[in-house]
Amino acid sequence: MKIRNKLIGGFLAVSCLLGASSLLTELIIFDLSKRVRLVVKHQLKEAEQDIQLNQDLQELRFELMNILILKEQNKSIEAEKKQINNLLSETINTVKNNLVAHQNIREDLINKNLEADRDKIEGLNQEIDKFIELEQELKDYQVQINSYYQFLDSDRFDLAAQFLASDLNSTTDEESSQKNKIEVVVEKLDGRIREIFKTLQNSGYFIFGFNLFGLILLSLLAKHLYQSISTPLEELKQAALEVEQGNLNYQLDIQTENEFKSVALAFKQMTRGLKNSTVSKFYLDKIVGSIIDSLIVVDLEGKIQKVNQATCNLLGYSEQELLGLNLEKIIEESSLSFPDLKQQGYLENKETKYLTKQGITIPIILSSSFIENKSNQPCGIVCIAKDIRERYKVEQRLKASEERYALAASASNDGLWDWNLNTNEIYYSERWKELLGYQKSEIKATPEEWFKRVDSKYLSILKDALENETTNFKITYPIAHKDGQDRWMMCQGIKVKDFMGKVYRIVGSQTDITADRVAKQQLYYTARHDSLTGLVNRYVFESELEKLLETAKTASDSLFSIILIDLNGFKMVNESLGYDTGDRLLIEVSKIIQSCLRQEDILARFRGDEFAVLLPKINHLDRVSEIVNRIEKQLSSPIFIQGKEFTVSASMAIVSSKNNYQKMGDMLHDADAAMYRAKAKNKGYQIVFEGSLSREDLNRLDLEKDLRKAIANDELEVFYLPIFDLKSNKITGFEALLRWNHPEKGEISPGVFIPIAEKSDLIVLIGNWVLEKVATQIGIWLDKYIIARDMFVSVNISVLQFKESDGSDFIYKLKNIIARTGIQPKFLQLEITESSMMENIEETLPLLTRIKDLGIKIGLDDFGTGYSSLSSLRNLPIDGLKIDNSFLTHLGKQPHKLELIKTIINIANTLNIHLIVEGIETKDQLSILKEFNCKYGQGYLFSHPVNAREAENMIFMSEQENLIQ
Repeated sequence: MKIRNKLIGGFLAVSCLLGASSLLTELIIFDLSKRVRLVVKHQLKEAEQDIQLNQDLQELRFELMNILILKEQNKSIEAEKKQINNLLSETINTVKNNLVAHQNIREDLINKNLEADRDKIEGLNQEIDKFIELEQELKDYQVQINSYYQFLDSDRFDLAAQFLASDLNSTTDEESSQKNKIEVVVEKLDGRIREIFKTLQNSGYFIFGFNLFGLILLSLLAKHLYQSISTPLEELKQAALEVEQGNLNYQLDIQTENEFKSVALAFKQMTRGLKNSTVSKFYLDKIVGSIIDSLIVVDLEGKIQKVNQATCNLLGYSEQELLGLNLEKIIEESSLSFPDLKQQGYLENKETKYLTKQGITIPIILSSSFIENKSNQPCGIVCIAKDIRERYKVEQRLKASEERYALAASASNDGLWDWNLNTNEIYYSERWKELLGYQKSEIKATPEEWFKRVDSKYLSILKDALENETTNFKITYPIAHKDGQDRWMMCQGIKVKDFMGKVYRIVGSQTDITADRVAKQQLYYTARHDSLTGLVNRYVFESELEKLLETAKTASDSLFSIILIDLNGFKMVNESLGYDTGDRLLIEVSKIIQSCLRQEDILARFRGDEFAVLLPKINHLDRVSEIVNRIEKQLSSPIFIQGKEFTVSASMAIVSSKNNYQKMGDMLHDADAAMYRAKAKNKGYQIVFEGSLSREDLNRLDLEKDLRKAIANDELEVFYLPIFDLKSNKITGFEALLRWNHPEKGEISPGVFIPIAEKSDLIVLIGNWVLEKVATQIGIWLDKYIIARDMFVSVNISVLQFKESDGSDFIYKLKNIIARTGIQPKFLQLEITESSMMENIEETLPLLTRIKDLGIKIGLDDFGTGYSSLSSLRNLPIDGLKIDNSFLTHLGKQPHKLELIKTIINIANTLNIHLIVEGIETKDQLSILKEFNCKYGQGYLFSHPVNAREAENMIFMSEQENLIQ
């Protein structure tokens, strides 16, 4: 009886265990179905992320289109290119991070080497292949974008637009394909879940019937079954425990030929079905752990029951710290409370914030749903949260970009338009309408509003630009303003094509260029006319002369002449009465000359007081002489300006085409030569050029012209001749020398071009330029080298530089140069030749004293040429003295020169005058000078003149020698 009771009791216990197992299995399967649904939801989230990625790329492509428009408008696109590159790089990094996460999970599974993980590993392999492929596609796309930038930089807007059009269409196909994939995944997974639930119910019914059958048999065959049941029951118990633990690979081996064999087979079938229809708990735990988003399971009290590793990483807690913690501790209360979450139960994409262990808030998107028990009653809540910090950054950048675009559009002076060819509607910006004088509501969104206002002569040009196959276009046309006047517009646009190459959209801008057009017309007029007199300028004159020369080559009887007119003494009018009076006089003179000419004759103002007349169809010089005499007579009549009477005379040169000129330059050259000779003869003289001007005069005239160009073209250069201390052989200063490297004739000696400059007005301009260059160079050396503070640079000046305005202009220029360069005046020495000083000593000395009062040193150059006596040195305001190099010529053969040099050196030392002997070329000369106690010298024995860079190297080497000593 006890055994039977034990048997009955054991069987009842086993039955209860099986019943409980079936119930537990049902609950597990039910819970698994819920978990699978969450996994499905997560997979759908990943698919949605793919769509989001495509949307991000779509936004990026529209940004690419925007920079195309900016480039078309000649605006900088560097900031936009940098933003696009950063966004694409962030997208690639996100894909890389997902790839690495999946690879790590796969490695863990491979290391564990479980049979149950093979399917999982295979799935991970597919995901990894997808991420690798996606990463490569993004990198390829990055290369394509770089090519796109190259299109823009080379102004190949047609290729850039084609790239954008094909790229935008491919994105649409990708989105459609991705959405279709999601629908298929949803349909398959949902059907699978239903199969799992159905299998669960069938297994439960089977187990319950089996238990009932076993209970009846037990009452009849207790003793017999005791021996045959105990062992199988233990095996079944063990199998049930294994299944309960999630081990569906456990093998149940029952060899008896009774009902337990069928039970064992059924159990095997059940576990096999479970294995085929669901996954293990370990596998599910691994899936939960691999989810990159935060997953939290809480009970109905809000206490956390389960979290994944992503949650721990995000919040900074360990798993043990989070388990049992109230959900409200990690969710910012102001954004979402647990009672609200519990009341709603199901949330989808709720924006809220996590609160980390460190007290930092992290923006998230939260989705949640109830977990139900067997009675379909809520027993917990599962929450999935996505970190959206990166999205916030992107949104902020996008917002900033949109704000910049809106600001640019509102601030732009261009009218923007966007024509949708599919709907035939055009968006006109408010500025577009304002340019035509209309309010926002006065122009409709139709092409007719545009076309009906365009001038009919230009409408076909506009329509052709809009309709032809050219991707980019830019045209100008007049369009009617509301006030009835035409406004000139520059319209430029770009055509956007679909994947079939069909244009479906044209966008562009319209700019009012009326003012620019008027300005260009005015500029065209200004470029061809003299602003003071309104006469044509030299450019127009030479153009007309060129045409007449071409005609004369084919028509021998087509003769013409030119007259150059140069007013005499006009400079004195400007200086004595002011430039305003001089300008009025030039206007009156131009009117007088014009009145003496025929209608077909051309009068031009070349420069200053120089005029030129072109006389076409003149076959006899007698006719030219009549015109010249008439001009001379009219100019000799009194001219009244502001109550003052003026009488004007002019030198005139006449050149005729009968000399068979082939080039315009030759004819003008001869005219200049004739004028040069006329002014040399006498004021008011007339010269007819017949080729009799000397070659020397022509060369001199050519050189003067070239010298003027050399100043403008920066062909002149300052060289520096070092001055040495004869005892220490150290540099104490430099003498600035001017050099001219002619582009065709090479080096031209200062002895050739300086006299030419002095006989013209060029010496003043050149002298001021040299002073500016030298002072600037001194400042550079003083900043770099301490030794430069013991040096000075001497500059030769011409007396012509300070003869004007009693020298006041020259003093003013010196002050400005010193102020601009910031140097101390003591580092600059001005040298004037002895002959120039003594020619007009009464006027020169006061000016030199004023210069010396500025702190600038004064040097006397070429001393000993016979103009001044040694005794006069005491009364001259000089700091330095330079002995003319003629004293060193044949020094040993002329003893009297030795005594003279010795005397000059002694007097200079006594008066504390800085004496320099120039032209030292031999060691014998140097030995004699040292014997006479001469302190300073210069010459080719020490160094030739060098450029500024080589002179600086000398200063550097001198300073290094000082440091070593």
